[in-house]
Amino acid sequence: MSKKIAVDQSTELAMKQLGELITEIRGERSLRKVAEPSGIPASQLQYIERGSMAPTAEVYPKLLDALHPDKNQRAKMDQLYMTIRKTPSPDVCALLINNPNLIAVLRTMEGAQLSKNEMKTLLKSITQKKKGETDNG
Repeated sequence: MSKKIAVDQSTELAMKQLGELITEIRGERSLRKVAEPSGIPASQLQYIERGSMAPTAEVYPKLLDALHPDKNQRAKMDQLYMTIRKTPSPDVCALLINNPNLIAVLRTMEGAQLSKNEMKTLLKSITQKKKGETDNG
């Protein structure tokens, strides 16, 4: 039996909301049909859906692979995961680990709130460079 740990109200609410969202995304598929291919016990998925357990960094990507949430559902899941775990989603953590220079760049932005347009411009410049464009400046 898992130990119950004390959580604050915002974390508890986020756990319940994440569980409800996962249940919604799972739809008519059984717990086992979603859980087994990802290596997650159906009982653990049930606890997560009830909001009494939160997915770990190891379980969360497996859930995403099994559930195939759309873009909006994924964004909501990531936001709830971050509220619960107080850390970015595992794929974002991996991005930081694989790009350590990005950490210094992010630190220069401390306290800044980027607008959606600023984020789009920033991401556009990154994706253009990935496509082979060079920086001439």
